[in-house]
Amino acid sequence: MIKFIARFCFGLFTVCCALGVLILCKPLWTSNTRAVDAVVAVVLLAFGLVFLVIGVLAHDEQTVDGLFKRIQGVPFPGRFLGSVVDVKGARGEAAQPSLIFVSYSHVDEEWKKRLETHLAPGLRDGRWKLWTDRRIEPGEAWEEEIMDAIDRSSLAISLVSPEYLASPFVMDRELPALMHRHRDRHNCTWVHIRASSWEKTLLKGIQAAYIPPDPPLDQLSRPLQDAAFVAIVNRILG
Repeated sequence: MIKFIARFCFGLFTVCCALGVLILCKPLWTSNTRAVDAVVAVVLLAFGLVFLVIGVLAHDEQTVDGLFKRIQGVPFPGRFLGSVVDVKGARGEAAQPSLIFVSYSHVDEEWKKRLETHLAPGLRDGRWKLWTDRRIEPGEAWEEEIMDAIDRSSLAISLVSPEYLASPFVMDRELPALMHRHRDRHNCTWVHIRASSWEKTLLKGIQAAYIPPDPPLDQLSRPLQDAAFVAIVNRILG
């Protein structure tokens, strides 16, 4: 949120600078300088408006990415603006890793750990960071922390089992929040780790990373489970 406020303030400042160029330089205008001043003002206004739009409309990094993809698809000056302005933040600011939210039942802790193990090589470049509820510190409001992590997530993966689907919190709060956050469903997926009635839930509308009617992971041998995890990771991270 702080970054978006900063972009908004910078955009407002840039627009004011553009107006200042027009006002302060007007007494000095000649036929030769008028065009130059106008171009400078237009460029400043364009940059200012870009930052203002981001500050007002962008609620997360995915929205910012989408805005700049649209900008870069427009002929000059859109392509120029999209390449000059850093999507992840101001130049010099280290890009924050995108968040992968893992939703699971604590009964399936060992399956979660195996997923983390297989994801580890893909997280080493710093582009992605894994989030599970084990990151919640003692004394913190766990429900608020989970909802906040969902709001910040760029990808979400659910480990589905009977206990997962039997959880009131998962069915009433967590899964609906994930589906609302990732409305296009492209960044929200799930893995069938143990046989369950997933067809009777919201999951029937989401593409699985390990696609039914393949058997649940627990019905596979250990080598085939590892091969399935490799395929799942490749599907998630590309």
